[in-house]
Amino acid sequence: MEETKTDPSIEKPEPHTSNDVDKAVAAADKLNAAAERVEKANAETARLQARAALGGSTEAGKPVEKEEKKEETDKEYRARVEKELASGKTEFGN
Repeated sequence: MEETKTDPSIEKPEPHTSNDVDKAVAAADKLNAAAERVEKANAETARLQARAALGGSTEAGKPVEKEEKKEETDKEYRARVEKELASGKTEFGN
């Protein structure tokens, strides 16, 4: 029979103790709890963003500000066009 040689630089792993297993289980529990908190926070953020996008108010009661475009009056339009024509620009880029 042939004898197998082992490399002395390779250490044999120590057997796992119940303390090591308990630590691993505790770490896994902490990770799972953190993942649940992150999921809840993401769901709440998505809900608030959807509500804000639909024009509702935030949880603090502060209304969401929408940017409203001001409609240009006839006088404002005429003044803008005359200014553009005087400077050599027109609406059509000429």
